[in-house]
Amino acid sequence: MDINCLEYQDKKIIIYNTTSIKHNELMDLFAFSKRLKEFDSQKIRIIFSPHLYLDEEFLKKILEIFEEYRDITYFINNDPYESEIQNFYSLRNVCVNRASLIDKNIFYIQKTEKKYDAVYTGRVNAYKRFNLLSDISKQHNLAIVAQRVYSQDFLKDLKIRQVIYEHVEPKKVNEILNQASIGFILSKSEGSCYASAEYLSCGLPVISTFNFGGRNLFYNHENSIICEGSSDSVHIAFSKIMQKIKEGKFDPQKIRSDFLNKALYRISLYKSFLQSIMIELDIHIDFDNFFKKHVYNFDEGRPVVHGLLKSGNITGMFD
Repeated sequence: MDINCLEYQDKKIIIYNTTSIKHNELMDLFAFSKRLKEFDSQKIRIIFSPHLYLDEEFLKKILEIFEEYRDITYFINNDPYESEIQNFYSLRNVCVNRASLIDKNIFYIQKTEKKYDAVYTGRVNAYKRFNLLSDISKQHNLAIVAQRVYSQDFLKDLKIRQVIYEHVEPKKVNEILNQASIGFILSKSEGSCYASAEYLSCGLPVISTFNFGGRNLFYNHENSIICEGSSDSVHIAFSKIMQKIKEGKFDPQKIRSDFLNKALYRISLYKSFLQSIMIELDIHIDFDNFFKKHVYNFDEGRPVVHGLLKSGNITGMFD
């Protein structure tokens, strides 16, 4: 869990960037809630931004811990369902999906020969469900761009033409994506899901399983097929999408432009939300410049700190 703090004079915006919110992190949050008594509650704001899906069970635990700070607590979400739950509890929130902030100048359409029928970008671990590709991998060319390989066991049932291991440069990832016809993302529960956004930004249609986490925010019948989380269902979806490609029913440029338009809309919501919090705290700065320089920036193609701000003194952030 990363805790970032933006400071402006005697005001603070405290941002919790979490991979997930689990028991040990709840203990950390409990400890920090006690420290908040040191501050004037009129001069602080608290933002929660879990990277993975935040369900109602853990939301209730957060609210219990931060009960006395409820009026100054905010949430930045990836999935509209998270916002629906938070709206029920009358919590201020915004659905951004940090994948909106990927660098579209790195992930774009290139005219190149197709080497692979499909590509899967992601960490090689259990929750990515590589096993659902077992039937497809026996008959088709499949590339895997592995950001991190936790165990080769997750790939043992696959016959893969090429596995690309850790530390692949983003520009190289873009080349590989453009050499594929389809992008896979098969996890059941995730978060912003940069891989899916990168596929769309490169004009690839996507095969996704039903999921929690928000990647569906960018899907429609013109860029994806969403199926059940079984090998048979994934195989059927693959056959359908390959047929559509042969029939010319997917337009890569439209896939990309639709994604960019949706991403820009989410970015605008994020910008307005953050600015409103600053105004509440009577922080008046050149916000457009601030947002461009310190929020909408990248680390090798993906947004820094999951698209949120690093700690620092706001007054010194234009240097």
